[in-house]
This record gives sequence, structure tokens and C-alpha cells, in this order.
Amino acid sequence: MWAVLGIAPTTDSIEIRRAYARRLKESDVGEDADAFAELRMARADALAWAADRDATAGDDDPGDPAAVSDDGSRVAELSATYGLTGPVLADVDVDHGVVTRAPVPDEELGIAATPPFARVDRGSGEALRLDRSQWAVPELDITPGDGRVVPQTMVTDDDYQAMAALLFPEKGEDAGPMSAEEIALWMTHLDRVFADPRMGELGYYGDVERWLSEVLAGSVPRSDPLLATVAERFGWMANADEVGETPAIAHITARVGALSFVEAVQSRGHRYRRAWRELTAPADAASRRGWVRRKNVLELLEMIRRHHPQLEQSFDWYRVQLWEAQGNAGGREGGGAASGLVIAGLILAFNLLRIFSSTGNDDPAPVSVAPPIEARSNQLDAPANDIPAAIEWASNGAYRPADLATRNPDLLEDLQRIWQDDKAAGERRDMFDIHIADHLTQRFPRIVEKASHAALADLLRIRIEAVRRAGQSPQDCADEILGRKLLPPEFDRRYRAAKYRILIETRGKMRDVEGDGTFWIDHDTMVASAKRAGMSTTDLSAGLDGKGGPKGICEARIALIETVLALPEKKAMKMLPYL
Repeated sequence: MWAVLGIAPTTDSIEIRRAYARRLKESDVGEDADAFAELRMARADALAWAADRDATAGDDDPGDPAAVSDDGSRVAELSATYGLTGPVLADVDVDHGVVTRAPVPDEELGIAATPPFARVDRGSGEALRLDRSQWAVPELDITPGDGRVVPQTMVTDDDYQAMAALLFPEKGEDAGPMSAEEIALWMTHLDRVFADPRMGELGYYGDVERWLSEVLAGSVPRSDPLLATVAERFGWMANADEVGETPAIAHITARVGALSFVEAVQSRGHRYRRAWRELTAPADAASRRGWVRRKNVLELLEMIRRHHPQLEQSFDWYRVQLWEAQGNAGGREGGGAASGLVIAGLILAFNLLRIFSSTGNDDPAPVSVAPPIEARSNQLDAPANDIPAAIEWASNGAYRPADLATRNPDLLEDLQRIWQDDKAAGERRDMFDIHIADHLTQRFPRIVEKASHAALADLLRIRIEAVRRAGQSPQDCADEILGRKLLPPEFDRRYRAAKYRILIETRGKMRDVEGDGTFWIDHDTMVASAKRAGMSTTDLSAGLDGKGGPKGICEARIALIETVLALPEKKAMKMLPYL
């Protein structure tokens, strides 16, 4: 056991894992499956021995208990601690046609608040603490149901449990950032997962995607160094910010974007670097605004609130108030704060003069004091006020419904039920806003097929107009059409308003989503789209699949959308809701 790991007997579980990672990097697990199995067994035996020695310290003589093996207690502990439940994989046969995946949300996940962000080193994953108690880590049953022997090229449950164990350390272990060795080991397991031939089966692929997204989302911030790689492999960023994302994937794509922004804004030479440092600096009643351009501070605040609202937790709330309360002051801060103090002093002196100069009156005239600025209440008030405000917050201010009782009574009933539950539970207004946003996220794929042709067409035409604007490079076009990059502000607000108009004004009860979220593009539509784009159907298929370079991706997507928009309404509606 210890010879396989290449270390002396030790009860240090971290040292055992590091030794395992070193040996794993030195070996070729793809070529020598037996050696990999032996190494994995040695690790399990060593960890079991170390745990036993810690529990009975001093009772036994040192030795090499080669007979000790992993009895599954680690898996049982994970199951008991994190409530592992999961699906049984099903195979999906695709016999003809072109299949395009559309995101389908699974069961609702608990919403966990993203912690304040510190500077993040993607290699080490600087510690960002988060309470994961609301997230469930699902179990993935990958055992073939027909009695087949699992080939060595197929991953086993050990791989998935090892990935979960790296993200959720055992009780008593440091749950801080992952080490470089742990990251490398986790990525090795991920490579094995993607090398599994069953990843070509839609059902298996979907279950693995779901499992990984929920495990990674539930282990933030420890999983931060892994998120960008996994999101890229599954293509999640291509559909980022789409209402139809599952909550776990939406959490990950938002986190990846936020981490990238934090990394960029803290780099030397970034336009908003000084503004970021100003807003994240601790402040108190004696603090003054720093020597930073007011325009940059306010622009950064607006950018964060529009594109990365979770990052506002990184700012010192008192310092934000200093800037927003004095937002009308001119110039840079140093003199602005001083001017404010001078004015306040003059007002105080004037009032004191009035008091002490009063004659013939035993009761001096009261001093007039302006009322303090009141913060917006974070307590739930009434459904009629709180529900429209929550919808407006969820849409980033792009849409505020009017007369919801007449426009969509079924939806209003659902939202009122959420309000009543949150009110009874004593939830704050900000948590209610999150619950409404999550409900609307779940609603879109369950209601979109009932949306009108006109509403869906309007949504897609805004996107086409945005990516076709003058001066647009092929790379920017591809990033925007795939959702990797937000639309410019003048289009983004219109797009969100159109999207939420569909969400709010499409009437009817939500239905359960059936199938795997794929839809068919018929042969005639493929040919017409290829002709419109001036390319072959093969190149069109590659572009629709995100291949063939930015120009091909952009032109293929635009051609398909424009072709579908030109179809008769009945035929177009077979594809329009999924584009």
C-alpha cells in the first residue's frame, strides 16, 4: 500500500492524497487500467488505515494493515451528510434528422447566496466561504441495468464519488481552497468522464451534465477553479443568461462571468481598478470618499448591478452610500468631502447662533434638522407592491408588469403563494426577489410553447438586429449570437423586456417538460438556411453546432433564425420556441 503510494506510513490524510495525486500524474491511467485500480485501492486503504489510527491512537502498534479495504463508509457518509439522491440513466436513440439541444431545468434547487469576492487566483482558488447546507449533492447511478460488464474505458461510480469527495472534504478536514494537486486530480477524473464512450448517448450525457452542474454549484466557492473548464466543455456559456437555464447551470455561468470580471478589474491598468478598490475598502461613520473619479465609481456600480449583481456584496455598503448620497457633488472626491464638511459646519454654526441670540423667550426656537435618508425597507409589505417590484428586479429593471390580475391571473396566483410562504417564514424582501426570479427561470421552458408567434419573433428580431449592427466583428457576432457576450445596453434592455413580456403575459398553467429538450430541424429548413447563408448544409450543421470558426457560427445561426421567421406560422412554431 505505502510502496504503491511512494510514501512512509502516515495518518495525515492530506499527505496521502498528495502522494496519490503525484503518482497519478506520473502514470498513464488510460494505458494501464490495472495500475490505476491498484493505486486507487492503495489510496482507499491508506485513508482507511489513517482514520482508524486516529480513532485508536496509541492502542495498536504501527503496521501495514494490507487487509483493510474501503467498505463504502465514505460513500455512505457522503450520502448521509449531503442527501445523495439521483436518477437512473436512460438511453435515447436518435435515428435521423438534426438534433439541437435546448436547456431543460430539473428540480428546483435551493438558492445559496454568493459570498463576497476576493481576488481570485484560478490556479489555487482563493478561499471564498459559502454555506452549502441548502444544496443537495445528487448521486449518479451509472451501473448498466442489463448486467453488462463495464469496460475499462468506461468510468465507474468510484470516479464520480472521488470527484464529489474532492469537493466535499471529510468532516474535520480543511474545506478551504483546492490545492494544485487536488485540482489536477479532479481534472484527471473529468478527462476520464469525457473519454467514456457513453457520453455519445444523449440520455447519459444529460444525466452527467446535470450531476456535475449540481455538484459544482453546491460546492462553490471550493469549486471555483474548475467552473470555467467544465462550463467550456459542456458549452454552458453559449446559453448563459438565457431564462431556460437550470438553476445550477445559471449559478455556474453567472459565477464564471463574475470571477472573470473580478480578475480583470483588479489587474493593473484596468479602467475601474481604483473604483473597485475604493468601493471594497471598509468604511465607517468617520470615513470619506477616496480620490477617485466619481464617474468611474458610478459607472462601475451601474455595470455591477446590470451584469453581475451578486458582486455588489463585495462592496462596503457604507462606502456605497457615501458615493450615492453625494452623487450630485462635482469634481473628484478629496475636495467634495471637504466641501460637504464645510457646509455642514456652517449650517450647525448658523443654528447655534439662532439659539443663543434669542431674547425675550425662555424657550428658544427649535433647530431645523433635515431628516436622515431612509434606506429602502427590506421587509415584505403587500403582494400588490412586492410582486411587481420583484419582477422588475429579476429583469434588471427592463420590465415592470401592470394589472397582472387581468393579464395573467394564474401566474399572479402562483406568485402570491410564494409571497405568502415567504411572509409566513419571515423572509426578507431580497430573498423574496430571488425566489420570484427562480420561479420565473423555471417557468420559461414550461410556458414558452404557449407564447405567441409575434412575441417570439420580436424577441429573436432584437437579437438579430443587435448582432447585425454596423462595425460588428465576426468574433463579437458569434459571442453574442451564442450568448457568450451580453448584447450592448441599447439592445440588452429591449431583449430583456421582450423576454419578460413572454414570461409574464403568456397565460396558462405551467406544464412538465418532457423529453430531453431536443428539437428537429427538417430537411427543407436546413437547405433553405444553408442557401440563405451561402454555405453547404454540412457547413451549416457545423456552425449550428458551434464549430467552423466565428464567421461560420454567426452566419449559420442568423440564417436559421431568419429562415424560421419567414416560415408559415404553424411550421415556424415547431422550432421558434427553442431558438
